[in-house]
Amino acid sequence: MSSSLSSLSRLLRRHLKIPLLPSEASPSPSSSSSSSILHNLQQPSPFPWSSRRRNYSSQKKKSSSSSNTKPETISSLVLPLGHPSISVTPELGRWVHRGKPLRPVELQHLVRELRKRRRCTQALEVSEWMKDKGKVAFTPGDHAVLLDLIGQVRGLPPAESYFDDMDEKDKTEKTYGALLNCYVRERLVEKSLSHFQKMKEMGFASNPLPYNNIMSLYTNTDQHEKIPSVLADMKANRVLPDNFSYRICINSTAERRTSMLSRGL
Repeated sequence: MSSSLSSLSRLLRRHLKIPLLPSEASPSPSSSSSSSILHNLQQPSPFPWSSRRRNYSSQKKKSSSSSNTKPETISSLVLPLGHPSISVTPELGRWVHRGKPLRPVELQHLVRELRKRRRCTQALEVSEWMKDKGKVAFTPGDHAVLLDLIGQVRGLPPAESYFDDMDEKDKTEKTYGALLNCYVRERLVEKSLSHFQKMKEMGFASNPLPYNNIMSLYTNTDQHEKIPSVLADMKANRVLPDNFSYRICINSTAERRTSMLSRGL
């Protein structure tokens, strides 16, 4: 009975051109489809772990990208400067002005890396800056590095002056060895031998390095015949030769044989 009344009511409304109520209008296919899609989107996912996996993956990418970013150090700032003629002192000053930490071990590492790259002028700048600014309590090893750099960059007289001005407590086997290296680099035979003899008298020739320096001196001055006597001196003083010692001896023997063959002996 109620269904027939509602049908009759709709017919009268259509005849009298009265708009139907929203509750009486039949839903269109598009609206029903849209509401269905909206309903499905509002429903919880049947696979709740899929969204978590996506979130975890994105978080993992972010963390991995951040972990690949290395922290800035004084070496990462100075080493890329490249050309040896570029002064690094301003960069050191800016680093300190920014309030960045500057540990002695980082400065010593920077000096070593610059020396490896044959950027001795920049290494000398850093070493002198360390000493002048009081950033490092200089050890005899630090003095030896600075002395050798002075000899390489500025020449022998400034290196000798630096050695003479050092405190006696800093004139150790390392600093004496650094000055010997300066003499050998300049191929000064008499000064090298005199300084080497003084090192032996002071007990500063207990390792192969000074002996290797003297053998290198003889090699560079074409006195290969004197090298075996240096090796014998090492053994007499109970100083064990290292691989570099034997390499110098082997090369000198080959040079002597080549020289004898060239002279027809």
